[in-house]
Amino acid sequence: MGFSAAAITAAMAAASAAVGTASAVQQQQQRLQEQEQQKDMARYSASLAQEQAAQAEAAGRTAKQQAYEQATQKRQQAAGIIATQRALQGAGGAQVEQGSNLDATLDTAEKGEIDALAVQQKGLDADHAQRLEAWRWQEQAKAGESKANFLADAQQGAALATSATLLNGLERTGKNFYRLTSSGMRA
Repeated sequence: MGFSAAAITAAMAAASAAVGTASAVQQQQQRLQEQEQQKDMARYSASLAQEQAAQAEAAGRTAKQQAYEQATQKRQQAAGIIATQRALQGAGGAQVEQGSNLDATLDTAEKGEIDALAVQQKGLDADHAQRLEAWRWQEQAKAGESKANFLADAQQGAALATSATLLNGLERTGKNFYRLTSSGMRA
């Protein structure tokens, strides 16, 4: 009771095709899982970058608002100094709207405005720097989303490849099984 050489060859080919197909499908499934993890990490990274961008934008708005408030305080201080100067000059009987008294008032007003503008400019510079930082984070978030989308597309391609591998393996196994049964396994 022996099997013919053709039957043994066909049986070995069928078994080999089945094992090869199973191994290829398993490897592709593993690659799909790895891509899924990479896609999730890319989306998480993009989410963190969006949060950082939002924080940078908020910090910029805060710096700008604080600078505006500080500039307003500088202007109020200058106005207070001018009022004190004028009161002292007026109490001494001097003409506050003429000559050196007017020059002193104008100088004080000018210096106060320069100080206020300098403070305000610092705030605008800080706001600009924070907006640039936010832009960098937004670009990083876009890159993360692009990577996640690319990986999602790659997963679809890998799923199609897995299906094709499985179908090809089934076809080879079926052909080999047909050869096996058509050669008539003789016992």
